[in-house]
Amino acid sequence: MSDAPWLEVLSAPEGLELQVGQRVRCAGLLGRRDCDITVTSMDTVGRRHCRFGVEKGRPFVEDLQSTHGTYVNGVSRHERVELSVGDCIEVPRGLVLRLTGAPPLAFDSKSQLVQQVLEAPHEETRWRVWADQLLERGDPLGERLARGRGADAADDAKALTTLARTFVDGGLEIEWRHGFIRRAVLRNRHQWPPGETWIFEWRQLLSHPLAYFIEEIELDVLSYTRGIDRADRADAEGRIVTSLEQLAGSPRLPLLKSVRFGPSPRALWNSQLEGAWARAVVQHPTLREGPIWVARAAWLQLLATPPGVTIAGLEVGAQRKLFEDQENLVGALPDCAFAISAPERSPSLSVALRLDREHGLWVAEDIAAGQRRDEQPLYVNGRRCTHHRMRPHDRLEPAPGLLFRFVME
Repeated sequence: MSDAPWLEVLSAPEGLELQVGQRVRCAGLLGRRDCDITVTSMDTVGRRHCRFGVEKGRPFVEDLQSTHGTYVNGVSRHERVELSVGDCIEVPRGLVLRLTGAPPLAFDSKSQLVQQVLEAPHEETRWRVWADQLLERGDPLGERLARGRGADAADDAKALTTLARTFVDGGLEIEWRHGFIRRAVLRNRHQWPPGETWIFEWRQLLSHPLAYFIEEIELDVLSYTRGIDRADRADAEGRIVTSLEQLAGSPRLPLLKSVRFGPSPRALWNSQLEGAWARAVVQHPTLREGPIWVARAAWLQLLATPPGVTIAGLEVGAQRKLFEDQENLVGALPDCAFAISAPERSPSLSVALRLDREHGLWVAEDIAAGQRRDEQPLYVNGRRCTHHRMRPHDRLEPAPGLLFRFVME
């Protein structure tokens, strides 16, 4: 037990017994009662949630059939998992521990090379010079800079630490630049979860070292609500104000130019929100765009078709407006707004896709999913789904090689 490695607390909800920066042994039980690591103020933690230990010199964590699970580098794990230096273990929501033994990704923001990158962030040479200096020192950040991102998606998740679970679940979409986050989109991938908010992920994103060079942040407010027209309108406005206050109080992000909350079917604006936005602009003077994005007209653009497949009245590259007062069906039937003509036995013949407004937001629904025997599902942005809340530039693939882009004003 005395030789057990250490776990460092990277994130902990307010009022928790564990504090950020605290270290605990990677040994024993974690849970709400009679455990070596006791957490009593989190409803998502089981009585005996998970077990840490070392076997044959290798540290491990084992979920003990908990209701909310144990995540390692963002992936839900129900069996015993061996841990490597730097691995992050999360007990949802918000308790994140990191196995110590290697330095975290960090850098001196006041160094001359960092300042040179900030002066011309789109100049590749400056990034390469910085990467070379870090590689010479053996700094792990240098390899990430040189490669442009992690070795793979799993490496990116590990580097994101407290945001790993959200990234793996698809709730955090990232555009990378030289291993850092250039653009981030936060959205709720789950339908109507009780009490689900973006506040934890938002706070972690603003303070994450990989977000230091971030330029754009977008948050899909409606994906966390049941619709702005319902009773949670005031709650959504309040959370936006809270988010902007956190932005105003966060360390300065020297390249941040756009923060948008949306899409929303109508403007969300009040004096509190206006004041919070003004304070955020003072803290981040490069901010130019935001914060409320009102969704208006939408179009569907055809990007590609398989051999022999055509879409009635729509050429590749062309787009057609979606109408709110009628069904926008995509399929092989002649009465579809986007009628597909395909060779016999083509997977495109099994497409039955509907795009419609739901609580003010456009959604795509695969209405043929339950009828298919050949298991050709709808994919949105490379992820399989049957019901998806759309956002601009989402890519829909209802059949292999049949590709659309969702465009919104």
